[in-house]
Amino acid sequence: MKPVPGNPDRVLCADLLAPEGYGEIIGGSMREEDYDALVAKMESLGMDRTEYEFYLDLRKYGTVPHGGFGIGIERMVTFCNEVQNTSVKPFRSHVCCTVSNLIAMRLGQKVPSL
Repeated sequence: MKPVPGNPDRVLCADLLAPEGYGEIIGGSMREEDYDALVAKMESLGMDRTEYEFYLDLRKYGTVPHGGFGIGIERMVTFCNEVQNTSVKPFRSHVCCTVSNLIAMRLGQKVPSL
């Protein structure tokens, strides 16, 4: 992650936290595009550069400032459906992911488990 200009103890990132114990559902950050800064950080952490040559090459031959994010699908599904059940999974074969079971959980009804 890219450090905050003038404050290397912090990085340019953001998390979307859902209330009521759901936690982080989306996390994003700016990527470090400076080749020399990446190499210096890797050396300070004792990382083996040979394992990351493919990634360093992306920076060595030019890139633009960019960022990215990731979504926790299970947490997003439980948050959007107001379900306090951590067994919700993104696979249809799981009994808790059928539409009827999501509705039942939202209504506080008992759902059969595997």
